[in-house]
Amino acid sequence: MDTGRIKNMLVIKGLAWLSWLAALIGGWALIGTFAGSWISGIVGFFPDWVAPVVLVLGGIWMALDGLLDAEPNRPAVWLAILLPSVGQGVNGSWGRQFHQWGTDMNASMTAHMGEALGTGSLVATAAIFVGAALILARRVVKKNKATKTGGAPVGAGTR
Repeated sequence: MDTGRIKNMLVIKGLAWLSWLAALIGGWALIGTFAGSWISGIVGFFPDWVAPVVLVLGGIWMALDGLLDAEPNRPAVWLAILLPSVGQGVNGSWGRQFHQWGTDMNASMTAHMGEALGTGSLVATAAIFVGAALILARRVVKKNKATKTGGAPVGAGTR
């Protein structure tokens, strides 16, 4: 394989992982904002068993997505954004633990981002990281394994 093509593939994989990491940071920042509370509230409309199932299956999906092809796809980016707020919406000790983790991480992020950005606002932190993750995901992250370039699935329309 061409050396330039290999370097290009490595850069794309690196940007895909950067997108996922930004989504994860943004998702944890989102937990302390009105949007995170809104997501947790929506989870509360469903029966109590739905949130833990979504949380566990989403976590498994993210782990398998990263391990199977060593590159996160768009659903993994969205899950990294949404799962912390879903976790906070779980009733019982899981929800309390997610809330505590979110509080601890957000206190740290607020202090560090306050120095870097001049504002310790969680809304600003969440907007910056979620926005960066979605922009990167739109440009470099594959939609899923079934599509080559985001078009029809491979082999679609053939018999």
